[in-house]
Amino acid sequence: YSTNPTRNDGFDVKVYINDSNTRNHKNNLYAQLTIQSLTNTGKTIPFERQKVNVVDDGKLPYVKISVNNLSPATVYKVSVQFSYKDGTGDKKVGAESGLEKKDYPYYTTTWSNDPVERARSAILLRGFKEYNASNLGRVGYRGTDKIDGTKYGANKEEQWCSEFYVWVTQDNLKEIKGRTNVRRLLDYFQDHKSTYDRSRIRDRAKRGDYIAVATGGDEGDDKKDHSAMFLAYDESTKMIWTLEGNWGNEVVITQRDTGGD
Repeated sequence: YSTNPTRNDGFDVKVYINDSNTRNHKNNLYAQLTIQSLTNTGKTIPFERQKVNVVDDGKLPYVKISVNNLSPATVYKVSVQFSYKDGTGDKKVGAESGLEKKDYPYYTTTWSNDPVERARSAILLRGFKEYNASNLGRVGYRGTDKIDGTKYGANKEEQWCSEFYVWVTQDNLKEIKGRTNVRRLLDYFQDHKSTYDRSRIRDRAKRGDYIAVATGGDEGDDKKDHSAMFLAYDESTKMIWTLEGNWGNEVVITQRDTGGD
């Protein structure tokens, strides 16, 4: 994961190879990617299997896979399956990434020529890098680098969903820094006349938008107690994808129901 800009029509995926059996085929290794836009995860984007070059610099070997011909300003989910060829045909090797919780899919977003959309892409790439840090146990409840949400300005054992949203967006949103709870974040966006009801999510929400969640299910603003970041509305599931800090004391990417189509 990197905060470096992607491309308008694609991105590069860097895959580290932990599996020793996969490494044994490094001179005859192929990669097949499963690519889905979060706007419609019921559809898989075609990707032609390709031979990959394994870089072995004395550390953990890796490959870089280039993905092109995608839409700008769009969030994608990717998994990879390696294979090799022998005298009887193609043979899969290693488990397909992203199918088990321990593997986690790869999430990224494409870039854009539009300056506002570029800012949204920068916010998401920063957030995705923290999602990876959480998966690796560097932040959150495992926190080998920073325990709980302390990296984002929260105290140890303190709720940190709002601090996470602010930390990820503060380089691009003026005066959002220091707003450490749902009410203050709602006030910020209401002051900027940029709030809307959840019934408008499907036609109005954009990547990086703030979502105030009522975890108890009540719709009233006074019941909203959790901060999340909008990634996409999924036409396949009729649900939204979100990036969230402090869900189970981790950074997660998940789907939430909006209460209707």
